[in-house]
Amino acid sequence: MEIYTYSEARQNLKSVMDKVESNCEEALIHRRDGENMVLMSESQYNGWVETMRIYSNPAQRKHIEESIEQFKSGDVSVFSLEELERLSND
Repeated sequence: MEIYTYSEARQNLKSVMDKVESNCEEALIHRRDGENMVLMSESQYNGWVETMRIYSNPAQRKHIEESIEQFKSGDVSVFSLEELERLSND
């Protein structure tokens, strides 16, 4: 994450926004007399909002955590594309 003073961000706003977009990374804007701000792309923001929405639902969160544990323990099944298509048609 790049850090800018308010003045740097204001003077170079287009450049800062281009870096945020091309690096898929946030920029921290330090303010002397107020809370710091974070600049991120809209698509990145939407991803964060969706993640928070999913993880705020206890049932969805539990399902995700169980799925991660199954993957880590090797309790997974591997299918070819043809097998998946066949399963979805059944």
